[in-house]
Amino acid sequence: MSFDFGVYIWLLPVAAGLVLVLGVIIWRNRAGRSSDVGVMAYTAVFRSLADAVLILDKDHRIVDVNPAAEKLLTSLQKPLIGMPIHTVFPSFQPLIEQHDLPVREGIELQVDALPAYFEARISPIYTATSVAAGHVIVIRDVTEQRQTEEAERAQRLLAEALRDTASALNSTLDVEEVLQHILLDVERVLPHDTANVMLLQGDVACFAGSRGYSEQMWKTIHKRWLVEETPNLRYMMQTGEPIVISDVAQDRGWVDTPATRWIRSYVGAPIQRNNQIIGFINLDSATPNSYQPEHAERLQAFANQAAVALGNAQLFAELAERNSELDAYARTIAHDLKSPLGLINGYAELVAEYDLPIAGRAQLDIIQETIGRMEEMIDQLLLLAQLRDVEQTAVSVEVLPLIYSVISRFTDQIEAHNIIVQVESKELPPLAGHAPWLEEVFANLFSNAIKYIGSSNPEPRIRISGIAAGSMVRYQISDNGLGINPADQEKLFDMFTRFHREEAAGTGIGLPIVQRIVQKLGGEVGVESQPGQGSTFWFTLPAGEPAPNSFVGPENL
Repeated sequence: MSFDFGVYIWLLPVAAGLVLVLGVIIWRNRAGRSSDVGVMAYTAVFRSLADAVLILDKDHRIVDVNPAAEKLLTSLQKPLIGMPIHTVFPSFQPLIEQHDLPVREGIELQVDALPAYFEARISPIYTATSVAAGHVIVIRDVTEQRQTEEAERAQRLLAEALRDTASALNSTLDVEEVLQHILLDVERVLPHDTANVMLLQGDVACFAGSRGYSEQMWKTIHKRWLVEETPNLRYMMQTGEPIVISDVAQDRGWVDTPATRWIRSYVGAPIQRNNQIIGFINLDSATPNSYQPEHAERLQAFANQAAVALGNAQLFAELAERNSELDAYARTIAHDLKSPLGLINGYAELVAEYDLPIAGRAQLDIIQETIGRMEEMIDQLLLLAQLRDVEQTAVSVEVLPLIYSVISRFTDQIEAHNIIVQVESKELPPLAGHAPWLEEVFANLFSNAIKYIGSSNPEPRIRISGIAAGSMVRYQISDNGLGINPADQEKLFDMFTRFHREEAAGTGIGLPIVQRIVQKLGGEVGVESQPGQGSTFWFTLPAGEPAPNSFVGPENL
């Protein structure tokens, strides 16, 4: 075994400092400067230390070692006494020459192809006349500590990636977007050269999402695999368990094709919903032995989230085909969904009072965030369904107090983004309508402006204005945010349509609600926007009767 050391700065525990004090005693005892009792004490302490201790003379030669050091250096197969330290630890020599102050160093040592980690401290030994007489080196094995720290770091990274994935997946029902979010977050914790998600169509696994493939690779790779003829997929299908092939060259069952011959290591996890396999997540690496069982466990965590997200997306897609606005779905199950969600949230709040590990806390955060998102979606679906059949008598509504009520809902978001909110007139014209519905219109449009104001906007600004035009009134909510491509503007009021998904989360139901309310009250809604120049959402409604004493509020917030 050869010793190849890389040097890292670490702080050795106080106990090592005590060992160094013993080192001084050791030197003086060996020099015959203490009693026989002292020599006996030195021998007992020196030989019983768990840390490896080496004593050097002034010429940096090893003059004594304890049994722990002998065990550490046993692979040298030669006497240690008398050897210059640089022949054993080359990286120590320049540190020892800086003998005016103790040196704390960390050393990474490769032992039998397995990583081992050590902390070391080098301290000078002085005679009674302050002359440097040698050095004491104390080496402590901290492999277990480092492995624990690495495991905690990996767990924390996994928890963060899972939380981010859950947050992203809760904001969309689009299957393609779901798959891209999953693969992007998998990359944070499981390095790979290529990744793909396969979804089952009968007995065939078909590519549904991918990352990392070059144009040439994409042209030549098979995108449809018969499960029965593909051993790794068949194994996951039969067992419901992930699979690791550390070196595909050593695996007899690996399907070798010209397009995949570069792959040397593979890990896959089944996507399972309601006890049924619906697909697979597969990662490939060109480096042998890139994946071990722990990687399969991490990938399975993402596959489990993918199952829920894909299931929801597929369910909503199927329902959307039967009813484009999901009215029937909302009426039949929305109320029934809210009750169990409330129960789940109650138990989650009870669990949150306990001291949970990092991964447990992350999973609980995912549960609570998912509950909040589902409650929001259910409320919006209920409102959307109710708007179809419920009739309301239009009455005159004062708009200014309603607008400031809406703005107060978003105080935290306004402050977080440093948004300047301008209400252009102190006496906005009244509308003929139903106050709760009108408040929902302004709330959805105002929320939309905040979401897409742009994270790098130097002077974010939202302006609300209204103007009477004969028997109608036109209101506008304008922002100087990201803007919308002209080609996308036609789809804005379609169910579950969202743009700039990387900038903001949402359900894609808000604008359809706005459109339905405005049309139900006898008006129109539209948008004017240019990419990078912001957007103006407008709606027109019949004018109301002005109140005798109109509400007055601040023009700028």
